Amino acid sequence: VDRIKAGRLSLVTLHSAHWSEPFVQAMRERAKADAIKAVPEGTTIQYVTPPRFGAPKADAALTPKTEMTTAPDGTKVVKVTLPICCFPSWRGDGAPSHVTTLLKDHPIAKSIPEHFDIPHTEMYNEPFHVPTPDAVIFEEKWDKGEYFRSGCVWNVGLGKVFYFRPGHETFSVYTEKAPLKIIENAVVWMGMKGN
Repeated sequence: VDRIKAGRLSLVTLHSAHWSEPFVQAMRERAKADAIKAVPEGTTIQYVTPPRFGAPKADAALTPKTEMTTAPDGTKVVKVTLPICCFPSWRGDGAPSHVTTLLKDHPIAKSIPEHFDIPHTEMYNEPFHVPTPDAVIFEEKWDKGEYFRSGCVWNVGLGKVFYFRPGHETFSVYTEKAPLKIIENAVVWMGMKGN
Protein backbone atom coordinates (compact mmCIF):
# COMPACT_ATOMS: atom_id res chain seq x y z
CA VAL A 1 0.00 0.00 0.00
CA ASP A 2 2.93 2.33 0.68
CA ARG A 3 4.16 1.58 -2.85
CA ILE A 4 0.69 2.31 -4.29
CA LYS A 5 0.50 5.63 -2.42
CA ALA A 6 3.99 6.54 -3.67
CA GLY A 7 2.97 5.83 -7.30
CA ARG A 8 5.41 2.91 -7.65
CA LEU A 9 2.71 0.23 -7.90
CA SER A 10 -0.87 -0.10 -9.08
CA LEU A 11 -3.15 -2.89 -7.90
CA VAL A 12 -5.62 -5.01 -9.90
CA THR A 13 -7.95 -6.98 -7.63
CA LEU A 14 -10.29 -9.68 -8.89
CA HIS A 15 -13.51 -11.08 -7.43
CA SER A 16 -13.06 -12.25 -3.82
CA ALA A 17 -9.86 -10.20 -3.47
CA HIS A 18 -12.19 -7.54 -2.04
CA TRP A 19 -11.16 -9.17 1.27
CA SER A 20 -7.44 -9.36 0.49
CA GLU A 21 -5.18 -7.43 2.83
CA PRO A 22 -3.72 -5.16 0.09
CA PHE A 23 -7.18 -4.16 -1.19
CA VAL A 24 -8.67 -3.59 2.28
CA GLN A 25 -5.70 -1.53 3.43
CA ALA A 26 -5.67 0.49 0.19
CA MET A 27 -9.40 1.25 0.60
CA ARG A 28 -8.84 2.25 4.22
CA GLU A 29 -6.02 4.59 3.20
CA ARG A 30 -8.31 6.11 0.57
CA ALA A 31 -11.07 6.55 3.19
CA LYS A 32 -8.60 8.34 5.49
CA ALA A 33 -7.50 10.66 2.66
CA ASP A 34 -11.16 11.44 1.82
CA ALA A 35 -11.87 12.23 5.48
CA ILE A 36 -8.87 14.56 5.77
CA LYS A 37 -10.07 16.51 2.69
CA ALA A 38 -13.65 16.73 3.96
CA VAL A 39 -13.25 17.88 7.57
CA PRO A 40 -12.53 21.46 8.64
CA GLU A 41 -8.97 22.31 9.62
CA GLY A 42 -8.29 21.79 13.30
CA THR A 43 -10.81 18.99 13.64
CA THR A 44 -9.63 15.83 15.36
CA ILE A 45 -10.18 12.64 13.36
CA GLN A 46 -10.60 9.27 15.06
CA TYR A 47 -10.48 6.16 12.89
CA VAL A 48 -12.52 3.10 13.84
CA THR A 49 -11.36 -0.18 12.33
CA PRO A 50 -14.27 -2.61 11.89
CA PRO A 51 -13.74 -6.34 12.36
CA ARG A 52 -12.51 -8.24 9.30
CA PHE A 53 -14.33 -10.96 7.39
CA GLY A 54 -17.88 -10.14 8.41
CA ALA A 55 -20.52 -9.31 5.85
CA PRO A 56 -22.68 -6.28 6.66
CA LYS A 57 -26.44 -6.63 6.99
CA ALA A 58 -28.46 -5.20 4.09
CA ASP A 59 -29.68 -2.28 6.22
CA ALA A 60 -26.31 -1.56 7.92
CA ALA A 61 -24.88 1.93 7.66
CA LEU A 62 -22.48 2.16 4.75
CA THR A 63 -18.78 2.23 5.45
CA PRO A 64 -16.73 4.30 5.33
CA LYS A 65 -19.01 6.24 7.67
CA THR A 66 -18.32 9.68 9.12
CA GLU A 67 -19.91 11.00 12.30
CA MET A 68 -19.27 14.45 13.80
CA THR A 69 -19.17 14.56 17.61
CA THR A 70 -18.08 17.01 20.27
CA ALA A 71 -15.50 16.07 22.90
CA PRO A 72 -16.08 16.99 26.57
CA ASP A 73 -13.74 19.98 26.16
CA GLY A 74 -15.88 21.31 23.29
CA THR A 75 -13.54 20.41 20.43
CA LYS A 76 -15.01 18.88 17.29
CA VAL A 77 -14.17 15.23 16.64
CA VAL A 78 -14.91 13.34 13.45
CA LYS A 79 -15.22 9.58 13.91
CA VAL A 80 -14.54 7.71 10.67
CA THR A 81 -15.50 4.05 10.54
CA LEU A 82 -13.22 2.56 7.89
CA PRO A 83 -14.69 0.45 5.06
CA ILE A 84 -15.60 -3.18 5.57
CA CYS A 85 -14.88 -3.92 1.87
CA CYS A 86 -17.75 -6.39 1.65
CA PHE A 87 -21.47 -6.47 0.75
CA PRO A 88 -24.57 -8.01 2.32
CA SER A 89 -25.30 -10.92 0.02
CA TRP A 90 -23.87 -13.27 -2.59
CA ARG A 91 -25.01 -16.38 -4.37
CA GLY A 92 -22.79 -19.08 -5.89
CA ASP A 93 -25.35 -20.71 -8.15
CA GLY A 94 -23.60 -19.81 -11.42
CA ALA A 95 -26.51 -17.78 -12.80
CA PRO A 96 -25.58 -15.55 -15.74
CA SER A 97 -24.83 -11.87 -15.25
CA HIS A 98 -25.37 -9.02 -17.68
CA VAL A 99 -22.58 -6.46 -17.82
CA THR A 100 -22.96 -2.89 -19.05
CA THR A 101 -19.96 -0.77 -19.96
CA LEU A 102 -20.74 2.59 -18.33
CA LEU A 103 -17.58 4.46 -19.40
CA LYS A 104 -17.02 3.39 -23.01
CA ASP A 105 -14.11 5.81 -23.50
CA HIS A 106 -12.16 4.67 -20.45
CA PRO A 107 -8.91 2.85 -21.36
CA ILE A 108 -9.98 -0.21 -19.32
CA ALA A 109 -13.08 -0.45 -21.56
CA LYS A 110 -11.11 -0.39 -24.84
CA SER A 111 -12.57 -2.93 -27.33
CA ILE A 112 -15.20 -4.04 -24.79
CA PRO A 113 -18.82 -4.18 -26.00
CA GLU A 114 -21.39 -1.89 -24.42
CA HIS A 115 -23.28 -4.97 -23.18
CA PHE A 116 -22.08 -8.54 -22.70
CA ASP A 117 -23.12 -11.56 -20.65
CA ILE A 118 -21.08 -13.82 -18.40
CA PRO A 119 -22.81 -17.21 -18.71
CA HIS A 120 -21.84 -18.54 -15.25
CA THR A 121 -20.62 -16.46 -12.31
CA GLU A 122 -21.12 -15.91 -8.62
CA MET A 123 -23.47 -13.05 -7.68
CA TYR A 124 -22.45 -10.19 -5.36
CA ASN A 125 -25.14 -7.66 -4.38
CA GLU A 126 -24.79 -3.99 -3.48
CA PRO A 127 -24.17 -2.05 -1.38
CA PHE A 128 -20.41 -2.55 -1.63
CA HIS A 129 -18.84 -0.97 1.48
CA VAL A 130 -15.92 0.89 -0.11
CA PRO A 131 -15.03 4.57 -0.61
CA THR A 132 -16.73 6.25 -3.56
CA PRO A 133 -14.82 5.17 -6.68
CA ASP A 134 -13.21 7.73 -8.97
CA ALA A 135 -14.64 5.78 -11.90
CA VAL A 136 -17.28 3.05 -12.19
CA ILE A 137 -16.54 1.49 -15.56
CA PHE A 138 -18.78 -1.60 -15.48
CA GLU A 139 -22.09 -2.48 -13.84
CA GLU A 140 -23.37 -6.02 -13.52
CA LYS A 141 -27.00 -7.19 -13.12
CA TRP A 142 -28.70 -10.54 -12.57
CA ASP A 143 -32.13 -11.78 -13.61
CA LYS A 144 -33.28 -11.96 -9.96
CA GLY A 145 -32.76 -8.18 -9.63
CA GLU A 146 -29.35 -7.83 -7.97
CA TYR A 147 -26.72 -5.42 -9.27
CA PHE A 148 -23.11 -4.56 -8.52
CA ARG A 149 -20.55 -1.90 -9.47
CA SER A 150 -18.34 -4.48 -11.11
CA GLY A 151 -15.40 -2.48 -12.39
CA CYS A 152 -14.18 0.42 -10.23
CA VAL A 153 -11.04 2.56 -10.10
CA TRP A 154 -9.74 4.51 -7.11
CA ASN A 155 -6.79 6.86 -6.89
CA VAL A 156 -4.86 5.99 -3.73
CA GLY A 157 -2.16 8.57 -3.23
CA LEU A 158 -0.21 8.65 -6.50
CA GLY A 159 -1.24 5.12 -7.49
CA LYS A 160 -4.40 3.39 -8.66
CA VAL A 161 -6.50 0.41 -7.61
CA PHE A 162 -8.86 -1.40 -10.01
CA TYR A 163 -11.43 -3.89 -8.71
CA PHE A 164 -13.15 -6.26 -11.18
CA ARG A 165 -15.92 -8.34 -9.62
CA PRO A 166 -16.80 -11.20 -12.02
CA GLY A 167 -15.38 -14.59 -11.10
CA HIS A 168 -15.42 -17.58 -8.82
CA GLU A 169 -13.06 -20.53 -8.72
CA THR A 170 -15.72 -22.98 -9.98
CA PHE A 171 -16.72 -20.95 -13.07
CA SER A 172 -14.66 -20.30 -16.21
CA VAL A 173 -14.99 -16.49 -16.13
CA TYR A 174 -11.27 -15.97 -16.73
CA THR A 175 -11.27 -17.99 -19.93
CA GLU A 176 -13.87 -15.73 -21.55
CA LYS A 177 -12.91 -13.03 -24.04
CA ALA A 178 -14.40 -9.88 -22.44
CA PRO A 179 -13.17 -10.43 -18.85
CA LEU A 180 -9.68 -11.33 -20.09
CA LYS A 181 -9.56 -8.20 -22.29
CA ILE A 182 -10.68 -6.04 -19.34
CA ILE A 183 -7.89 -7.43 -17.16
CA GLU A 184 -5.37 -6.92 -19.98
CA ASN A 185 -6.56 -3.33 -20.49
CA ALA A 186 -6.33 -2.62 -16.77
CA VAL A 187 -2.78 -3.94 -16.53
CA VAL A 188 -1.64 -1.97 -19.59
CA TRP A 189 -3.31 1.30 -18.57
CA MET A 190 -2.33 1.13 -14.91
CA GLY A 191 1.25 0.24 -15.83
CA MET A 192 1.68 3.35 -17.99
CA LYS A 193 3.49 6.33 -16.51
CA GLY A 194 1.24 9.33 -15.97
CA ASN A 195 -2.05 7.48 -16.33
